[in-house]
Amino acid sequence: MSFLFEHNKNDSLSPGVLIQHDSNGEEVRRYIIVPKGKVNVGTNTNEVVRFSKFREVNTLGSLIRKPDGFYFINFNYEELLLKHNSELTLDFFQIGITILNIVPKTNLDKTNLNDDSESTLNPEEEKEIERPPENAVPPYFRKLSIFSGIVVLSVTSIFHFTLFNPNPNKVLTQWVNQSLLDFQDKNNRYWRQKSEISPSSVKVILTRQSLEKEQIIRSFIENSGLSKKVDQTIYFDYSEFDEKRDFKRQNFNSFWIAIENYNSLGWLSLKITYWSPDLKITVFEWERNEFLYLPSTLIFFLMIFISGFIQYRIIINYRNTLQKEYDDFQAKRTQKIYEAKSSLDEARQFAQRGELAKALTITNGLLKSISESMPVYKETVELRKIIQAQINSGGGSITVESLPGMSNNFPTSTNLLYLRILGTPYAYQAPYGLKTITIGRQRRKQGLSPSEGNDVIIRVPGSDKKSLQISRRHLEIQQIDTEYFVFDKSRGHTKLNGKVISENQPYSLQARDRITIANVIVLEVLIRKNVGGLKTDNVIRIDHPDRDALFIEASIGDMVTEFFDE
Repeated sequence: MSFLFEHNKNDSLSPGVLIQHDSNGEEVRRYIIVPKGKVNVGTNTNEVVRFSKFREVNTLGSLIRKPDGFYFINFNYEELLLKHNSELTLDFFQIGITILNIVPKTNLDKTNLNDDSESTLNPEEEKEIERPPENAVPPYFRKLSIFSGIVVLSVTSIFHFTLFNPNPNKVLTQWVNQSLLDFQDKNNRYWRQKSEISPSSVKVILTRQSLEKEQIIRSFIENSGLSKKVDQTIYFDYSEFDEKRDFKRQNFNSFWIAIENYNSLGWLSLKITYWSPDLKITVFEWERNEFLYLPSTLIFFLMIFISGFIQYRIIINYRNTLQKEYDDFQAKRTQKIYEAKSSLDEARQFAQRGELAKALTITNGLLKSISESMPVYKETVELRKIIQAQINSGGGSITVESLPGMSNNFPTSTNLLYLRILGTPYAYQAPYGLKTITIGRQRRKQGLSPSEGNDVIIRVPGSDKKSLQISRRHLEIQQIDTEYFVFDKSRGHTKLNGKVISENQPYSLQARDRITIANVIVLEVLIRKNVGGLKTDNVIRIDHPDRDALFIEASIGDMVTEFFDE
């Protein structure tokens, strides 16, 4: 297997071509070698490959491009200049070849080495970052939720069975002992009748339950002095309210004592009632209720809160990260668009003045640096074709606006830029043709350079502190074609739609955008045709009943007043 290297020796900047042949001398495919190691595969293939080296380990060698031509560097780091029609033979069968990153590409039937090949100019497409959804969550959030649930249950269980570990029988025993003490002391609040009561017989009502708990409850009868007077013991389930009520009503002429105990889902209850038929009243009533799992439940809800807070912070940080990546992408993209539009505008001016070589250099540089998804790509391609056609026809200046098919690509809009002062009937109207509008607190004085003053001057006459918050040159608005870009010059004291913008970074302006200057004044961007607003004095004072007055002066352009749409 061998490669034949072809290169246009009259143009050192043209791409080189490796033509691959098989052992019979038949052409297999062609490789166009372009900057950054990108290789376009030619005849009989439908691929694009990228390989700066034939193999990462045990490499056969690499191809590099130098000002005087292409060099093959072998594994001994010896440089071999590849001349036109030179042949490079490599034994692939013993070592092999590594080709990385194969992606689909339109089939190339013929290798082009001239400037008309746009494929040699196109950079890689930049990965588009879409605006993140408001309810975005991390892809691992479901697993995180499951893990958090397991942690909550585990921690709660550890606390429940180690630190708290409630024992209903132990608590019930403590209650029975306490109730006995209170039963024997007739001076406490549980006795409603203080007189001596000596029944001859007593009926006992007990809650039906386990033997262990019944023994605990019966200890009250045995230690209360009533055990020898018990003539009947009746058992009811705790839920049999009607039956117990009927029994008590039927035995209102007898002494009876009811000991009712309930324990379910951690809720423990004990109630002791002593009835006297002589007095027709309940003479002793003692009751306790407690939720045994309260500490564990509090720990459980605390862990849920902590887990929820952690998940909330993770979601917020994830959304902030996505938003920051999107904002950074938009900032870089806006910067590229601004620079591309500026360069394209410069190329048009060169073309209109007949400086076609400079214009062609700019358009070629643009096509190498921007992707097809950029808004100015098609305009750049069209302008390059027109410049190339003009060069081929003998040169001369170009009136771009009059060329067929290009009138839509150039600024023919009659729209004006208005900066409406919110809360007032006033607005600043920029004049036609003004490419840069400067806003700040410094006036433009005669004899000074344009950079020393501003087109719009804003001050707060009643407050030097607020006036000084407005920078001498606070911001700039630049127009390119029909688009406007704002630049902060105040080191972070300018907001666009409520967000602080970075210094010297272009931000695209759209109609209804709002620019906040040092938290002193808010300007609403309006891009519209001249609606015939009434011109007023170029120096105005705006008084507010609840805040400091504003002083605004237009040194270039006009201050107007009109009815703006809300």
